[in-house]
Amino acid sequence: MISQVLSNVGIGASEIAAACGISRYRSRYGLWLEKTGRAPAFAGNVNTRLGLLLEPRARQLYADATGHSVWTPPCSMFHPSIAWARATPDGIVEPRATSRHGLQIKCVGYFIGKRMRYELPLEYEAQCQWEMFVADLDRVDLAVLVGSDELEWERFVLGETSDPAEIVARATLDVHTLYRSESAIAALAAGGAEFMAMVVDDRQPAVDGSDDAAARLNDRIRSSRPTLALTHEDAHQEVSALRDATIMNRDATAALALARNRIRDVMIVAGANRITTDDGPIDLRIDKRGTVSLHTPRAWLAATEEAP
Repeated sequence: MISQVLSNVGIGASEIAAACGISRYRSRYGLWLEKTGRAPAFAGNVNTRLGLLLEPRARQLYADATGHSVWTPPCSMFHPSIAWARATPDGIVEPRATSRHGLQIKCVGYFIGKRMRYELPLEYEAQCQWEMFVADLDRVDLAVLVGSDELEWERFVLGETSDPAEIVARATLDVHTLYRSESAIAALAAGGAEFMAMVVDDRQPAVDGSDDAAARLNDRIRSSRPTLALTHEDAHQEVSALRDATIMNRDATAALALARNRIRDVMIVAGANRITTDDGPIDLRIDKRGTVSLHTPRAWLAATEEAP
């Protein structure tokens, strides 16, 4: 029972970046809502489901490539002195009794994987450092199964490609080794402790720009039905920030619309429906209803398209 409570309330390796407010995928505010029971726990998405489906094969590929025998922890591991610090490594290199060598597995599309060869996502680095902290490891190998096609992963999860062996056969395995950083661990532990204090004290983190915060604030507005009128001076800083952001958004929206139309024009003149880039293709698509859409590389939106 205690283990279950700690698992629900404590901070896991995939959550530590959000708890510290450095994740692009999950907000600190949203994680606080989950941990205090105000929002349902993260249920996963197409990327996490893909990982569950392909992780065993990726682990075997890693074992075959490195010659390591890998033990898979059956449940979460907890730090010996910090009860709320937990992690679930995807593997520990044998012999597990003395090993200080962990394994973390990710499954990503081709262009995201290509980008990771020269820049690892901060969220993944934080996850690996937290696993080293909790499990007392010196290194973690981040084994990345890289698909041959960005959309192939989604087709697999949706059942359009049913055999995992087909996906793995066309994929490549990149292994990035991360070593223990005491300074990084100290920063994560401090941020995690601060976040856990907010959970225990039921103290709300600072409002951020996440959808989670907007939904929570809208719920409070609906329940309280505020009626007072404020002046500019009552919220000078917030009003000024909203004004500046609104103008910037207007200008950025106009610039984006112009850039998209110029790309459409270039493609029409050339009779092309695709432009290849280092980050992935720019595609023109027409659906069955005749709706035309322009799709830019997923790598350009990696902060929202890819989940840890």
